[in-house]
Amino acid sequence: MATYYVDSNATGLNDGSSWTDAWASISSTTTISDGDTVLIASDHSETHTGLTLTFGTTTPSYLISTNKTTGAYEVGAELLCSSGGVDLNNNARIRGVSFETATHMRLNAGSNGYQEHYELTFYGVPAGVAFAWEGIN
Repeated sequence: MATYYVDSNATGLNDGSSWTDAWASISSTTTISDGDTVLIASDHSETHTGLTLTFGTTTPSYLISTNKTTGAYEVGAELLCSSGGVDLNNNARIRGVSFETATHMRLNAGSNGYQEHYELTFYGVPAGVAFAWEGIN
């Protein structure tokens, strides 16, 4: 189990290994495995045309908005979609992140999984578009 970092203001190696070398985009989290933690800077903001995040398949992965100076949990990270939607797949514990979508918001835990969300904001789902909870009990 590893800890990775995401910060749009980082200026280092962009390898996710520390706040200095943090990934500049959440889309770099393709190597996240069961039980890994992704700390996303509370002042992080980025825009996508669509966003799919896939977490652990047997053990939950964590995505936590964090104050990069103190290391403490802090609400504020923003992941936005100017077009397209947001898909959060598999076992996840997500805390303090705002998601904006232009078309849909899909939470898909799968047949044996679960997701936990704390202090999240989901906004921008157009009128008449479903907010899908798939496999969530």
